[in-house]
Amino acid sequence: MTLWHLALWLLVVALGIQAGAGLFESRVLVPLWASSPPGSVHAYNETAIKADSGRRLWIFLTPITGLISLLNLFAAWFAVGPQRPWWLISSITSVFVIAITFAYFVPVLLRLPKASSISPDVLTRTVRLWVRLNWIRFVLVLMAWLAALKAFSYGV
Repeated sequence: MTLWHLALWLLVVALGIQAGAGLFESRVLVPLWASSPPGSVHAYNETAIKADSGRRLWIFLTPITGLISLLNLFAAWFAVGPQRPWWLISSITSVFVIAITFAYFVPVLLRLPKASSISPDVLTRTVRLWVRLNWIRFVLVLMAWLAALKAFSYGV
C-alpha cells in the first residue's frame, strides 16, 4: 500500500464518518433547536443538558477531515489514470465543504447561545437559512464521499 493509497483510504473513511454524523445531526439534533425558531432556539439554550456535538465530535472530525482532504488534493493533482477525476472531485469538494463550515456554519452556531440579543425575525431567518444550507452541505459531503469511493475502486 502506497502513501497515496493510504491517503485515499483515509479520505473515504473520514468522509464516510462525516456523512453519517452529518445525517444524524441533521435528522436528530438540529430539530431540537431549529424546529420552530425563535422559540425552539431559546428553549434549547435554557435546557441544562444539551447534545453538544460541536465540542464533542465536530471540533475533532472537521479539522482532521480538512487535513486529509488537503493531502488528497495534492495527491489527486499529480495522479494519473482513471481515478484522477473522481479523486479531484472528492478532494476539491471536501476542501470546499470544510472551508464553508468554518466560514459560515460555525460562526452562526457560535452566535446561537446569545439568541436573546438577536431580534426574533433575524433569528428565525438565520436558523431557517442555516438549516437549508446545512442540507446542501450534507449533499456535498455525500457527493465527495461517493467520488472518493469511486476513485478508491480503481486503486492508486
